[in-house]
Amino acid sequence: RYIHQDLWDVETLLERIDWTRGLWIEEKIDDELWSRFTALDIDLFHVTIRSLFDYAAALLRFVSDKPGQIPSSTDEDLESDGRVSFEKLYNWAQKPTVSKRFSPDFVKAIKDCEWFCILRIVRNAIVHWGGQTHMMFDKPRIVFQTVKGHDHSQLVRFPEVMYNENVVDFELYAGMIYGYLLNFLEDVGKLIFNWLSAADQVDQQ
Repeated sequence: RYIHQDLWDVETLLERIDWTRGLWIEEKIDDELWSRFTALDIDLFHVTIRSLFDYAAALLRFVSDKPGQIPSSTDEDLESDGRVSFEKLYNWAQKPTVSKRFSPDFVKAIKDCEWFCILRIVRNAIVHWGGQTHMMFDKPRIVFQTVKGHDHSQLVRFPEVMYNENVVDFELYAGMIYGYLLNFLEDVGKLIFNWLSAADQVDQQ
């Protein structure tokens, strides 16, 4: 349910960004207002997807058949409620011994999310490091870049979606991220389906 709600929130954000862009094109709002509205929604886009990944990590841990061997919460405060950080799960999946103890499909679904690392960096910068999203004025395109607060280093660097060497075409970027996200969730769904099927066979026996 949480993943479903986050997906709806992401789609609503994308719809609102496009709606606001329409107001800007029609000059019903000025550059400054469009810039502030859209930058905030792009920030929320990153935060919401990052949150969704932790819900997915909790599901993955549950269907792993060995949840006690998968890190949950933090090393300092392992909670009993099963909370899982996808970042910890992703780092854990890189260990050579993991693939010997868990299903290859399970490990692959996690390791294939290299793009999560960029998403995490952008989200952490926004939430913890004073990161800022800046908009460029090139109507009707949505062009942005998110930078760290202390050194203003550029954080979004996907060559295939760059508008130029410094800034990003948001439509291409959002489409790429959302496509990767749906592919990841499809992999998670298959793992859950297989786990449920195996559980049903055990019950029938």
